[in-house]
Amino acid sequence: MTTPHRVQITRNAYGRATFPRGAVRVDRGSRWVSPFWFDQEPIARAMTKRLVSDTRANRMQLVTQLHFAWLMGLTQTHPAFWCLSEAAVAELPTPPSLLEVERELRGKVLADWAEIGLPCIGDVLLAIANRTADGKLFPTASDNFKPEVVIRDPRKPYRGGVDLGYAAWGR
Repeated sequence: MTTPHRVQITRNAYGRATFPRGAVRVDRGSRWVSPFWFDQEPIARAMTKRLVSDTRANRMQLVTQLHFAWLMGLTQTHPAFWCLSEAAVAELPTPPSLLEVERELRGKVLADWAEIGLPCIGDVLLAIANRTADGKLFPTASDNFKPEVVIRDPRKPYRGGVDLGYAAWGR
């Protein structure tokens, strides 16, 4: 038996998604779909208020935090939910139960589109499904991800999606 881990889904020469036989697909086309995605308007707005660069990887980290809190039932208390309105939180679908996640995904290889090492929904499901008996989360490849921090010039307006570092200040 292989140890549980996550693999990246790729496209073959014919444009079809490929991943190892026996792996469980956990992307938007599966029942494990997340109600959050990196190009949602609240996520984009939240990135303008944070001191991290507005990159796909940093947005995926925020989406991953939201997905984890949603699965764990922490939508009212987790700090990642400050970017969503109360109406948006109320409209979220009911997440799958933790027992269901553990029962169906424990010990399996999970396939997702994100690069290995970047935060993604597959890593959240992998960590929850393979928890220890005392509740400690299973280590994943994205545990060591550090967001890229950018210091913005407060005198200049933020241009969404553009990194404004020291080079943009003309120093």
